Amino acid sequence: MALFRRLVPFASQTRAFAFSHPVVLGPCVRVIPLTQRVAFSSSAARASNVVQSGPVVPGQILPVPLIEKNWWSLPAVGLHAKLTAPVLGLNSDISETIELNSEVFGVPLRRDILHNVVVYQRNNKRQPIAHSKTKAEVAGSGKKPWKQKGTGRARVGYRRNPIWRGGGAAHGPRNTVNFSQSLPKKVRTLGLKVALSAKYAEGLLTVVDQASLAEPKTKILDSLLTAKDLHNSVIMHGDNDMNSNFKLASRNIPDLTILSYRAANVLSILKHKRLVITKEGVRQLEAEILRRK
Repeated sequence: MALFRRLVPFASQTRAFAFSHPVVLGPCVRVIPLTQRVAFSSSAARASNVVQSGPVVPGQILPVPLIEKNWWSLPAVGLHAKLTAPVLGLNSDISETIELNSEVFGVPLRRDILHNVVVYQRNNKRQPIAHSKTKAEVAGSGKKPWKQKGTGRARVGYRRNPIWRGGGAAHGPRNTVNFSQSLPKKVRTLGLKVALSAKYAEGLLTVVDQASLAEPKTKILDSLLTAKDLHNSVIMHGDNDMNSNFKLASRNIPDLTILSYRAANVLSILKHKRLVITKEGVRQLEAEILRRK
């Protein structure tokens, strides 16, 4: 749960702030007028004694009980918001923006989904290393040490019993345990959307034009990351926008992870402070996530 402590206060602020200001959280976000009626559950409305009628417009202040009862249905960056992000040039200064798909980068913050996906990933990566031998596996004789009766000593059958020193372990750890678990594909896809939306809403998503270097020098890449404040990041790239020099230079930087858009996962995104995606990677990542529907 330590991975999500940073998201807990943010989620509560988002719920209140998304309706009380025309410009909501996230870089370069603009809220457009709504045309659809917001549907809230009738049970939640009865519980809060508040009923919302009519569309929600930017700048409108909704009652806090209504927001709290329906937090799961509120996007992280505002209802029907147009999501844009500036494009940063690693090797040059460029000035342009890119529009992001709100179905991928603007979904509601579901901490329960994030928790389920992270537990699923960590359990599937878990390797059962600890192992102890049972009384059938330890070395030792199976002969009865002394007769059952007449000696005044406690009865015992063989020297390998768990009570004796050097005997087998009773109920000890075994390396045959399988910790893997399954999770529905829709939940895994939703978890990835929530992680991407949280990074965007926190202002920790950076889009770069491409990831390429003229020579494979770690010192050059480290200076670039320091100048752009991109340390402690996971960098996602597309098929053709990262050269081999960049990959070689990044291998000796401990707080940097390089991933293809196909390998995007919730655990890697949450473990790093920043998420950096190339322009081509953004389009390919959106297409891949929407294809999983």
